[in-house]
This record gives sequence, structure tokens and C-alpha cells, in this order.
Amino acid sequence: MKRSRLIFIAIGATLLAACSLAGDVTPPPGSRSSTVSTPPATLPTAAPPIPAGLAYPGFKPSSAEGAALFAQHCAACHGLTGKGDGTKSAELLAQRSGEPLPDFSTPDLARAATPAMWFQIITEGRLDKFMPPWSEKLSEAQRWNLVAFVYTLSTPQEKTDSGKAVYAASCAECHGEGGQGDGPKAEAGKPMPDFTDQKSMAAASQSDFFNVVTNGLGDGTHAFQSTLTDDERWAALDYVRAFAYEYTAPGAAPIATEVRVTGAVTNGTGGAAIPEGLTVNLHGFDDFTEAATLSTTVGVAGTFQFENVPYVPGRQFIVAASYQGVIYGSDLLSFDGGQTPAAAVTVFESTSDPAALRVERMHVFFDFAGGQATVGELFLLSNEGDKTIAQQDAPTVEFPLPSGATDVTMQGGQEGVDFVRTAEGIALTAPIRPGPNAAQVLLSFHLPYDRELNFEQKILHPVNALNVLLPEVGVKLRGGELQDGGSQDIQGTTYHTFDASGLAAGDTVTFQLSGEPGGAASGAGAGALTASNSPGIGIGLGAVALVLIGAGLWWLRRARAAEAEPESREDLLQAVAELDDDFEAGDIGEGEYQGERAGLKAKLIKLMEE
Repeated sequence: MKRSRLIFIAIGATLLAACSLAGDVTPPPGSRSSTVSTPPATLPTAAPPIPAGLAYPGFKPSSAEGAALFAQHCAACHGLTGKGDGTKSAELLAQRSGEPLPDFSTPDLARAATPAMWFQIITEGRLDKFMPPWSEKLSEAQRWNLVAFVYTLSTPQEKTDSGKAVYAASCAECHGEGGQGDGPKAEAGKPMPDFTDQKSMAAASQSDFFNVVTNGLGDGTHAFQSTLTDDERWAALDYVRAFAYEYTAPGAAPIATEVRVTGAVTNGTGGAAIPEGLTVNLHGFDDFTEAATLSTTVGVAGTFQFENVPYVPGRQFIVAASYQGVIYGSDLLSFDGGQTPAAAVTVFESTSDPAALRVERMHVFFDFAGGQATVGELFLLSNEGDKTIAQQDAPTVEFPLPSGATDVTMQGGQEGVDFVRTAEGIALTAPIRPGPNAAQVLLSFHLPYDRELNFEQKILHPVNALNVLLPEVGVKLRGGELQDGGSQDIQGTTYHTFDASGLAAGDTVTFQLSGEPGGAASGAGAGALTASNSPGIGIGLGAVALVLIGAGLWWLRRARAAEAEPESREDLLQAVAELDDDFEAGDIGEGEYQGERAGLKAKLIKLMEE
């Protein structure tokens, strides 16, 4: 099911106007009361009632970002300060038979509720209270930011400042200055709660914590009823709650909620122009989740601008356009000081002629198990022309495979969508845009192996460099024009490398393998290439993709056993971010980085435009 793109819809009609986060929450005793129920044996860590399919936040929710969202979507009902006195509150009182809206500026509601409870109410709504669900209009990140802001409505700055002083004097020596259970007096071997852990903090209410610090844990600890007043304990707990979110005092300067994004579309094919009226789409993302989509058309010079774009800090943007059936996009854009760089989208004319295609590097790697050879092939492709190689509803580039290849798969590719079978191998259906390292293709297949194998594979496009990796398990390679590159130890397995360069279109890669595979290295190699010894090798290569670096050196990408190839927009955005981090850390070479990033970005933009 596709996620709705209509994120920012005006609040109107009685259904959207009526909200209640109160739910069925019963307020706890007053702030001066210290009579509480029997204390739990430990600090609360039970899983909260998160709706199926939703996740705990993988980040610290921001009350500042929540404040902007609250003002835009919630204040009409709840009022800017959460007192239940919004401009539509009188209308709601009539609909609710006089039942008032909750007052979030008083602490009782916040003390009784858990973050998970409020998140669930925001997500699913309370139609019996005239509150709509917000799951289709606000991303998960935005909903968690709203939860964080609602907590601040009853915890002004002076209260958290007071709580900080109490915490420093009575709690930090065990729980640590940052609340992670690493204080100087923390007992070795004794589990300590981590107040920054999103899952456990989402499960616990302030009343749960108050119960603990009032009556203790039953082991003589945490009973502060005689040493701290009720107000001091509540204030300290408000400070503890803020370890799990970014606290900004309510009433602070509002965050800008609208920005302007500008840019231009250019045609990278010599002598070609940009058609006037070309549609461009702006996609906004919060924490890898799409939050807004806007559309406009380009002017005569290819320029465009998006006015009044909804914005919260940290939001990133991509601008995309479809031209001659191929989708092109800008790079990820991030605001800095409220301004964005101009979005640049380059489109190209299309051609069905693959003459400009060149294989920068072709890597072939083997493993042996169960009477067969598992073969992985990685192609790093460049398009040296100024036109995109693409055909409507037809293959673009073919890759012949050795005779007898079975169980052919392509990492991240779906047969019939991203590639099709041909009489000699497979053919890509995805377009290949101009540029160096424009795409990567990772294939896998099986060949029968009974002590020998004559490997022959035709090359349809020029190959600058060929690299073959063979685990040293008793199998020898001979023949062909391959040069011996020596041995390397990779992840505890020794591989022998063989190299060739300058292969022309129409050449055939030939060599012979012989010998009985054996030794511990064979099993290690099989584990590296496959998730199991079953024919579904593509799944294993997706889990542990081999990315080869530089002149024969290679690096195993972070293992993601049991994880599927990224398919959603969120997964693809996160994969791009992780790839950028790997490149900045020097863990992946320039060519492989650009090729893999181009592929991820193309998939991401295609998903968005669909």
C-alpha cells in the first residue's frame, strides 16, 4: 500500500477539528500526594501498546519540531499552550456534550500517560472524542515529535532547572550525568536503567517513576519520600524524562514552518533544449520518511521555484522530473541556516544504442559446495555518451552468461521489472544515465562443478579491468590472458586473484578450473556468499554484498544477515546515508561508491515518482 503523499491538509470540518489526547487516562493523585500503589520490583521496562507495524523512534524526538507541528495541526483545537482553548474549542464543546478538552498545561495528564499511549492516540485517533487519526498525514517521526512537545506544556523551564539540581544532588552519582546508568557509584554487575533508551522510556509513565522514587525498589534504594518533597521528586522526574527527547521550553521562538526552494532543469545532451512546461516534483523527508510532496512546472529557461514549502528542522528534499520516460533527480538538499542550495536536475535525451557503454571493472568470484560452483559477478558501468541508454518496454543492456548457468539472480533486481532473461543470459531494463560509474550490477548463478570447469563468457561491451577471485581450497585456475595477482586473506579466507585489462567488445573470457574443493576455507567462503546452500544465492548476496575496491583490493560490505534488499523509500534513503558515511570513512572506493549511490538514488526517485 502506498503511503499518502498529502501530508499538509488544512484543518477543517468538525471531524478534523476535534482532538483529544486524553483518551481514557485517569489522572493520578495530586502533585502533593505521596500515597501510591505497591511499588514495582524494578524500574518500568515493559513494552508499551504500540500499534502493529509501527516502531519506536530511532532518534531523540524534538519538542521544538513538535511545537511547530502542534501550532500548525493541533492549536485550533487544543490552543497554542495546550489549555484546550483553541479557536474551535467552543464548537467542540457542543459536539462533546459539554465535555472539556484536556488541559495539557497541568501536569496530571502527562504524569498518568506513557509516550507510547499518546503516540497511539495520535496515530489511531479517538473518533469517539472527535479526534481523527494522523497516521496518513504525519510521519512517525513527526508524531513522536508531537509527543515530546506535549510533555513540555506542563514542564516549563524553571521546573526542569529545578529538577536538574535535584537530579545532580541525589541521582547522578549512580545514574550518571546523562542518565545512562554510568555514574561513579553505579554498582558493577547490577543492571541500571538507561533513561535515553527510547523503548523503555516510551513504556513508562511519570507516575511509574514517582512510585519508585517514593516507596523504593524493595532493596532499600530509591525511597526518597523522607528526603525529597513531592515537588522535588516530580521536578527531578521531569528532568529525567527529558533525557529521552530534545527539550525546548514551551513558548520559545517558533520554528519557521515555510521555506522557498528554487532550482533549474538543464539538458545534458548537446544541442538539446528543455521543453517548456516540464513537471517537477519536490519530495520532503523527515528521518527517512516522506513528509511532503509538491509539484510545479519549469519556465522557459528551465527554472522552477516552490513557494510556501512546509519545513521542520532536519527535513531533506529531492527534486525529480520525468523526461522521455526516464526519471531524473537532484541530489539530497539540506537546509543550512534556513537556506537551501539551488536544486539542479539534469535530464538527457534517450537512445537505444549502447555503443557508449563501458565496463570500468568486472569482478568474478567463486565458491564451491554441493557439486556446483557459485559464481558472483559485479559490473561497474559507465556511460561515456551524452544520452541515456533506454528503451520503452525493452531491454537496454545485455550480459551473456556462461553456458549452463542456473539460478540466475540480480541483487536488488526483480525479474520482469529490472531485468529479463535472454537466450544467452540476462538484459537490464533500467536506463543507464550518462556519466562515469553510472551503475552497478551484481549477478549470481550456479555452474555444475565436478573437479573441473571450462569457463567461457562473451563480453558485449569493452571492459577496462577484469578481476577473478578464487578461494584457495584446492581448486586451480589456468588458461586465458589472466595474470596471477597473488593471494590475499579476506575475512579469514585466503583468495587467489587473477587480472586482465583492455578487453574489447566481442572478446570471450576463458579459463579452466580444476581440482577437488576441500578444506575449512570452502565452508567459510560459502557462508560469505550465501545465506544457505540453497539455490537462492541472490538472497545471500543481497545480505552480504561484495563491493570490490581499487586495484584488486576489496571490502565486504557490512553484513546484513536475514535482511532483505532495501525496497521502501525509507530503507533506500537510509542506505544512501550509510553509504555516504562509509565513503567519508574511507571504507569504499570512489568508483564503487558513485556506482552504488547512483543505483540507490535511481531506485529511490523511481519509487517516489510512482
